Amino acid sequence: PLCATNNGTILGEWVRDNWEGKVDKYVRFSNPEWPPILQSRTEGGWDAFCKVLPEYADKKDEMYNEVFDNNDSLIAQQNVRDWFTKQDDAVTSAWISLSDNSIQVVVTEIESLGKAAQSVCVSNDCTQVFLEQLIVKGEETCWVSSLNFRPDNYGKGLVKLAEDLVTDADSVPYMTSFELPGCNISNVQEMFPEKYAEVTATM
Repeated sequence: PLCATNNGTILGEWVRDNWEGKVDKYVRFSNPEWPPILQSRTEGGWDAFCKVLPEYADKKDEMYNEVFDNNDSLIAQQNVRDWFTKQDDAVTSAWISLSDNSIQVVVTEIESLGKAAQSVCVSNDCTQVFLEQLIVKGEETCWVSSLNFRPDNYGKGLVKLAEDLVTDADSVPYMTSFELPGCNISNVQEMFPEKYAEVTATM
């Protein structure tokens, strides 16, 4: 659920800061056959989005859309293309998805249709593909954020948790969640300095 909350918030803040808080459609890109744990990574995003932009809270019927992902990438791409075909040419859309691998299908279609300036996408994992396109395209990318699921991020959280258990175990809750910060153009150099140096050296 933290994934959905964080990404919904990131989408809302991005729309607020870059599009003056105005967007036509909110799109959840997911697969109804995925198990509940995977569904939870996107299904709460709308509520978090509306906490940032409360003016949309009562407009779910007209704004909220679901486009289905598929294990067959060609089918998934066609689903995205079909969705855009049904929209006005000038439609603006904010997309949330389970993973970088999943949203990459959306981004590919968005770019092939020339809709990058009218679209914004967020996901999870901070894969190499996400990082490279973010660093190369900078402000021109529509894929603006991915939550940091990388092992080193969890490692830092585990070290802090271990320290807390040793020094004050009673203060540590039974269930613990680690922070999942979004990587974006503003913090990618700090978050992934080696990758940033590697990519920029070839630009």
